[in-house]
Amino acid sequence: DRLIEAGFAKETLKVSGAFRYKHLRQAHTSSLKEGMQRTVLVIPTSGFNETIELIHKVLQAFGELTALSVIIKPHPTIQAKRLTDLFSSIPAHFSFSSDPVEDLLCNAGIVLFTESSVAVEALAHHVPILHVSSDLRIDMNLFFGIDPIQSVSDPGDIKRITRELIDRPQPS
Repeated sequence: DRLIEAGFAKETLKVSGAFRYKHLRQAHTSSLKEGMQRTVLVIPTSGFNETIELIHKVLQAFGELTALSVIIKPHPTIQAKRLTDLFSSIPAHFSFSSDPVEDLLCNAGIVLFTESSVAVEALAHHVPILHVSSDLRIDMNLFFGIDPIQSVSDPGDIKRITRELIDRPQPS
C-alpha cells in the first residue's frame, strides 16, 4: 500500500518472497549425512572487526577440538583473502568456504552467528543456531528475548552449548 501511495502503479507491483530464499520452498530433509552433525558452520556479519572477533572466539572454543569440523563462510562483502591471510595458521579442522549458504546448511550440525539472516535459513532447515554476542559493540541479535535461542559470548560457553545442541537427536 505504501508503494501505491508513493505513486507506483499497482499493476507493476508484486508481493513475493526474496529470490535469495527460493530454496527454502523446496523440500529438504533434516537428516544429515554420517558425520555432518559434527560440522559447525560459522556465519560472520558484514563488519570486518566483528568477523575477526567471532572467528577469534570460535578458534578459542574449538581450536583443539578436532572431533568437529569448523567451516567459516565469510560475508559476501568481505574479501575472503583478507581473512585467510589474517588467519593463515588455523587448525586443520577449520576451513573457509565460498560455497553457497544453502549447500553449507544442508551439511551443518549447528550455525554460529552474530548478526545474519542465515540464522533464519538455518532454522528453516532445522539446524540449531547459537548467537555469539560481541564484546566490542552494541549487539544486534535478531532473536533477542526468544528463549530457545541462546546467546553467549565466552568461548567456554560457546563450546559447551554447541556440544549440547549438536548432540541432541535430530528431528525426523
